[in-house]
Amino acid sequence: MKKYRELKKTGDGTFGVVIKAEDMQSHDLVAIKKMKHKYHNFEECTNLREVKALMKLQNHPNIVKLKELFLDNDTLCLVFEFVDKSIYQMYIQQKEMGKTIPEDQIKSLIYQVANGLSYMHKHGYFHRDLKPENLLVSNDGIVKVIDLGCAREIRSRPPYTDYIATRWYRAPEILLKQANYNSPVDIFALGCIMAELFLNRPLFQGNSELEQFNKILSTLGTFTQFEWSEGCRLVSQMGLALAQFQPLQLQQLIPNASTEALNLLTQMIRWDPNKRITATQIKIAPPIIFEEQGKSKDELKLPEMGKKPKSYSQKEEPQNQFKQKQYVQQQQVEDNDSNDLDDILDFITTENKPLPSKQSSQSSKNLEYGEYVPSIPQNRQPRNLQSSQIQEQQKKDNNSIYDFSHLQSFKPAKMPNTNSKY
Repeated sequence: MKKYRELKKTGDGTFGVVIKAEDMQSHDLVAIKKMKHKYHNFEECTNLREVKALMKLQNHPNIVKLKELFLDNDTLCLVFEFVDKSIYQMYIQQKEMGKTIPEDQIKSLIYQVANGLSYMHKHGYFHRDLKPENLLVSNDGIVKVIDLGCAREIRSRPPYTDYIATRWYRAPEILLKQANYNSPVDIFALGCIMAELFLNRPLFQGNSELEQFNKILSTLGTFTQFEWSEGCRLVSQMGLALAQFQPLQLQQLIPNASTEALNLLTQMIRWDPNKRITATQIKIAPPIIFEEQGKSKDELKLPEMGKKPKSYSQKEEPQNQFKQKQYVQQQQVEDNDSNDLDDILDFITTENKPLPSKQSSQSSKNLEYGEYVPSIPQNRQPRNLQSSQIQEQQKKDNNSIYDFSHLQSFKPAKMPNTNSKY
């Protein structure tokens, strides 16, 4: 520890304490996590699940960076980049002033967390303990997912520990003791966090597992065999009888959220984990969800994933398909990171949902993510066109197909600097 000067203790958990410290050489601030368990050799340390996950997930801006690890006598010390405060501290600060975090700021936070989760899920891990305290925000508005001590490999064999996620953010499949839960538990937790940022309080605040499940039940409504068949099996297996509830209107529950935000939230907290939106889909969604933010709730209608906005016309459809295709391709280029664990995603239902099939009818409302094929109007007769007419027509087609002016890159809004302590 001679390299670091300890400043103060900032946290104390089950497995370790966190110290704010200064690097004596570079004068950079760092957070040192001192593990409570004693270790006698370095090989033991490198085999820890948290260390393995951190080493695997080092190259993403929304996952906290592990700078180094070392043994101080028998104490394992993990040295992280220092980040100013948590999302929990952010919204409590707003709550004390009688305010809530603005929606555009919430959008930025959720997008960045989803960005980190997408990378994590792609590389074979899911977090299992997402909560506002485990999401840090730097002064320049960058979100960092921390505390990977509960993270598990997606390919690891169940059963997993059921008492893992903090109760208020625990997915229903965990509450019902499902043995093989997976990455969708992170999405449910993220949905709970999103709602909490609008409400300045937890969405589901139960004092026990049973009460927690009933809180979810009374809000989302009682699920049916069609909505979540596995849930019905789990309920029967536990010998429970479901109370009958009608789903609440989220717009009445969270009146300060836009229609677009509520539709996204609905897709994140669905009963069936296989029907929840994925982190990768949330990454792609923001330009679609928030591009017309200035309009009223009545003017804006967010399509469900796989649905086409009603404003699309038959004439506009091919070009809009091409816009979506270009944006997806752009995301794929950004995420192109070869890894041997990527192969396992072929076996994960939630990350490899089948794409919607094409619909030829004008009334079709499905967004099509497949290859773009320009349609030829019935009155066009290519074979009878003169060469000059063909060139003119090709020029028009090229102009309409390869017009990139509509593409807009999404950049999370930066949050104002704060002087709050870590």
